[in-house]
Amino acid sequence: MSTQPKANSTLHAGHRARLKKRFQNDYGESMETHELLELLLFYVVPRADTNMTAHALLERFGSLCAVLDAPVEDLISVKGVGIEVAAYLKMIGATMRRAELEQMDDGKRFHTVQDIKDYIKPLFSHLNCERLYMLSFDDAKRLISCDKIAQGSTNAVAVNTNHMVRIAVMRQASWVVLAHNHPRGVALPSLDDISATGRYREILQSVSIQLVEHYIVGDGEIVPIIHDNTSP
Repeated sequence: MSTQPKANSTLHAGHRARLKKRFQNDYGESMETHELLELLLFYVVPRADTNMTAHALLERFGSLCAVLDAPVEDLISVKGVGIEVAAYLKMIGATMRRAELEQMDDGKRFHTVQDIKDYIKPLFSHLNCERLYMLSFDDAKRLISCDKIAQGSTNAVAVNTNHMVRIAVMRQASWVVLAHNHPRGVALPSLDDISATGRYREILQSVSIQLVEHYIVGDGEIVPIIHDNTSP
């Protein structure tokens, strides 16, 4: 009877133990990105070698943030990634984004356009798909909430306006700001973006909520659709 599977199992177990020990030494500060991803995968792939899977994921998506935000169908197209691994990675990504939003200090006052842009920019960091966020504010210019309204593909996002209005009303917003990204393009509004913004303004106005601005984020820039240099 061949003992090769046992030898491979022992080898993987030794490698995993060493990598976990390295993490415990400085909690990942000295580790490469692929090693951190490999370590994460230990907890959803109990026996197989996850090193090649970690490398394949980073090569396909380009960064750890992009891996954690990739659509499930794209994740499972990578060798070694099944639906359980994909769901695990999505769970980690969702947890990270929730923690980031909590750190953004809901309830802070926004006094300038730059305040809003500084808040918006991290929301779209490393995304490879279009996403629309809505920031809801009260009369005192305090942020009530930041809600993800829709997510789409690399070049389009479908928006359910009823859902948008329902969220704004539920938050008891006096005014809102929308922002969505162009992950593979510059931050220039398309004709569809401009037309959609007009519709959003009318619909929100019908429930006495003002759409102050709709920003496009892309290629390191944030460009307003409605107007420039507007104070909240």
